[in-house]
Amino acid sequence: MIDMNRIIKRFLAAVLIPALLWMIPLPTRAAQGGKLIALTFDDGPGKPTGGLLDGLKERGIPVTFFMLGNCAESWPATVERAYREGHQIANHSWSHANMIYLSGEDAAWEFRRTNEELKKNSGGASGFLARVPYGNYNDTVRAAVGMPIIGWTVDPLDWKYRNAETVRKNIVSSAFDGAIVLVHDIHPTSVEGALLAVDDLTAAGYEFVTVRELFRRRGIDLQNGSVYRSAPPNGTDKGPVAPPVLETSVTDGVLTVTMSAGEGAEIRCTLDGSDPVFFGWKYTGPFAAWPGLNVRAVAAYCMNGSRSGEIAVTLTCPEARPPKMTVEDGRLILTSPDPGAAVFYTTDGGRPGHDSVRYDAPVTLDPGSVVRAVSGGEHWLDSGESCGWYSPLGVFFRDVMPEDWFARAVDTVAGAGWLRGVGDDLFSPSTPLYRGQLVTILHRMAGEPDAEALTFPDASEGDYFLPGARWAVSAGITERDEDGGFSPGETVSREELAVMLHRYLAATGTEAGGDSPLPFADRDEISPDALSAVDAVSARGILIGDMEGCFRPKAFLTRAEAAVIFARLLPNDAE
Repeated sequence: MIDMNRIIKRFLAAVLIPALLWMIPLPTRAAQGGKLIALTFDDGPGKPTGGLLDGLKERGIPVTFFMLGNCAESWPATVERAYREGHQIANHSWSHANMIYLSGEDAAWEFRRTNEELKKNSGGASGFLARVPYGNYNDTVRAAVGMPIIGWTVDPLDWKYRNAETVRKNIVSSAFDGAIVLVHDIHPTSVEGALLAVDDLTAAGYEFVTVRELFRRRGIDLQNGSVYRSAPPNGTDKGPVAPPVLETSVTDGVLTVTMSAGEGAEIRCTLDGSDPVFFGWKYTGPFAAWPGLNVRAVAAYCMNGSRSGEIAVTLTCPEARPPKMTVEDGRLILTSPDPGAAVFYTTDGGRPGHDSVRYDAPVTLDPGSVVRAVSGGEHWLDSGESCGWYSPLGVFFRDVMPEDWFARAVDTVAGAGWLRGVGDDLFSPSTPLYRGQLVTILHRMAGEPDAEALTFPDASEGDYFLPGARWAVSAGITERDEDGGFSPGETVSREELAVMLHRYLAATGTEAGGDSPLPFADRDEISPDALSAVDAVSARGILIGDMEGCFRPKAFLTRAEAAVIFARLLPNDAE
C-alpha cells in the first residue's frame, strides 16, 4: 500500500507532460465579478440546432437548452452532442401544452416523461431545471413540475419577427447583468441573430453562462417549485468552475496521481482516454498509475450545466533501467545505469522490491544462487528485472536459469571449459551452433593440440575459431569447402554433428562401446554418407531422437542442444 506521507514531490514538471483539451472552453474575455448573462433556447432540438451548436463551439459559449420531450425523442444525437459539449439540458415539457389547462397529474406526466427522454438521449444528464410553456403556471403547475422553474427577462420576439438583425438588436438593447435571454432554436433567423448578439455582448464585457451557473455564481440556491427570472449582481461571484488540477509523485517506485478541484466540486475522470462526461468514475483519492496512462477529467458542481472544461493528460515518468550484474571471483557486483537510482536484490530467486536488500557493496554468492535485481528509488519508477544464476560449478549466466531443461548440461560443459558463453555472461542458448564454434569445442575437448598452420580465405590470424579449424581439418574431422575456405558462420545440422563427432571419437581413440543403433522413424532422410556416423553416435547414446522417435538430420542445432549432447561425453553426464 502506498504511504502518502512519504510522497516526496508534489509535482514533477519533467515527470508529467500535460496536454489540455477544452471541449467547451471557459469564457476568458470577461473578468471574474463581471457582467453575467444566460442565453436560453426553447422548443428544440430541431434542424437549426446543429448549426447553433457549431457557432457556440466556435465561440466557446455555453448556453441552456429548454427542450421539448417529443423533439428530444426525434433528435437524440443532437441532445447528446449538446450535453457532451458542455451545454445545460433542461425541460420544456413533452408537448408544449398550456399547463394551466391540464390536471396536476397530466402536467406532472409532461415533465416526468421529458426528464426520462432527456436523460436517456443525453447519455445520463440529470438535475434538470424546467421552463413552463408560455410562462403560464399556477400553484398546481408549480407543484406538478417538481423542479426549479426558470422564466426570462429578455424576449427579442424572435418567433414573431423572424429577422436575424432584429433579433440581434432586441437582445443587445435589452441585455443587463444577470439577465436570462429567451430565444427559439427552431428558427434559423433566431439562431443567426442570437450568435450575432453573442459577439456584440462578448465585446461589451459580458460573460455567457448556463442558467445553473448564473445562479450558482451569484450564490442563489434554486428550490423546486420556485420561479426565477434573473440573477442581478449582489456582490457575490463564486467564479467559473475551474478544471481539475492533476499532480503526480513517485514513492517507492510507484507513480501516484492526485487531483483536486474547487471546494464542493466533484471530479469525474477516465484513465483510458474515453470521455469523462459519459464514462467517468468519481475521483475519491490518490491512485497508483503508470506511464502512458491517458487521464481525462472534469470538475463539476452539477454535470448538467455546472462543470469545468476538460483536462486531458498523458502521464510520463522516468523509469529506471535494469541494473547491470556481474560476478567476479564469486562476488556479485550490481550497478545502475541511472545515477542516483538505488538497486534492490535477492539471491534466493525471490521477487526483488523496495523491501529487499539494498545493494551497497559486492556480495559473496553461494553456488546455485539465483539473483534477481531491480533499479528504482524515490524519483524513479522501478526498472524491469535483471536476473542471473551462479551455477553449482561457479559459472555465472544471465540467460540460463536452473529450471531450464538444459541448465545442468550448460553448467557441465561450461564448467569443463568446452562450451563457453558469448560474452557479457550470456550463453545464448537458443541461437544456432556454428561451424566455427563446433570445431572450437572439439579442439578444447581434445586438449587443444597444435596443428599445421593452414590458411583459409575466410579466416584471419586472431580469429577465435582458427586454431580449432586448423586442427579439425588436419585431423580429418572436417574438410574445407569447395573454395578452400572453412565457412565458420554456417549452421551445423544434426547429421553434420554426428559425422564430426564420429570422426573425433575415432581420432581420439574413444570410438568403441555402445549398444545397437536407434531405429529412427525418419532414417530414410539421413544422408547416405552420414548414416554410419549417425548409427555409431546414437548407439553410444550421444545423439538420440526426439519425442516422436525422429532423428531430424537436417535440423540445425541450438547451443542449448549442443550443450546437452556434449555433456553426455563427460562422466556423470547431464541431461
